[in-house]
Amino acid sequence: MDAPALRYVTTPDGFSIAYTVCGQGPPLVYLPHNNSHINLFWRSRNVMRLLYEHLAARFTLICYDSRGLGSSQRGLPDTFNIDDFQTDLETVVDHLSLKRFSMLAQRKFSRAALRFAAAYPERVRAVVLWNAPSGDRSIDRDDGQIEALASANWEYFVDIGARTGWMSENVEVAKRIIRECITQADFLTQIRASRSFTLSDIVGRVQTPVMLLASSMGSSPIAMEAGSKWVASQIKGARLEVLDDFGAGLFTLDSEPPRGVLLMDDFFSELPSEPTPAASATSSARTLSQREVEVLRLIAAGMSNQQMADELVISVRTVERHINHVYTKIGVHSKAQATAFALRARLD
Repeated sequence: MDAPALRYVTTPDGFSIAYTVCGQGPPLVYLPHNNSHINLFWRSRNVMRLLYEHLAARFTLICYDSRGLGSSQRGLPDTFNIDDFQTDLETVVDHLSLKRFSMLAQRKFSRAALRFAAAYPERVRAVVLWNAPSGDRSIDRDDGQIEALASANWEYFVDIGARTGWMSENVEVAKRIIRECITQADFLTQIRASRSFTLSDIVGRVQTPVMLLASSMGSSPIAMEAGSKWVASQIKGARLEVLDDFGAGLFTLDSEPPRGVLLMDDFFSELPSEPTPAASATSSARTLSQREVEVLRLIAAGMSNQQMADELVISVRTVERHINHVYTKIGVHSKAQATAFALRARLD
């Protein structure tokens, strides 16, 4: 699978957020990994790239880096709040005009996912949480030493993080991932903001189907078995899967789907069927000329007007005219909306 085009959208408070869209099927928004860098993950062989590929074979996969991470804008202000991560999520899904979708979220990003699901139940089909903490240090086994270590010796912290947080990956590759994903300053800002992390004010309001994947206590020094069990106990009907596996069943270096992905298959297969917009989108797409379909595919691929002109060997002015015709025929007003339409009509 080729790496998808890297795209950007700006949050209401001015942060540039990088995202990618690929695959086909029902939309799945993958909230950032703790050390997220979607451009790096897509362009090298690593456990995250393989996970992306397995997910993209099943879903229209939307990945993004939140502020301070990966390809998104760095330099978090002292006023950064843990719920600013929800702003990043909302910016991406609104930009893509996602009416209804599922989410996969890990660790501290579980708050943004559950908070969004509680606020907009009509938009969220299901949530999968991966090693979700409770926010209670006595449950999550957090001794509060991470900030002190990262502040005192960043390189030593990176080395320890590579050996404990990326056990499925080559150590040198893992160290490069951490260094390129986040700066010491932004990491410390996030850690300080995470002191207010909790799920206790959210879990009772979640009505969306939820599945939790957790590493067992014996499989990882940073396992979240206890925290995930607590979260599952607080959400009505939540499904919990504890695996004797460092990556909670989602990290793999094999071409075969990992156990966690297969459990996601089971979880989603048990959900009520969703009405699909693909049929109506396909019907609208039939009104497009062959050239307009080509233009729509290139829009969905993330090309600029000049790149489309070069690809189709036509002028930029002609490209702009085709784009206007496409917008009118399918009832959209932006490239983001056109991309969402192409995904629904499976023209990507």
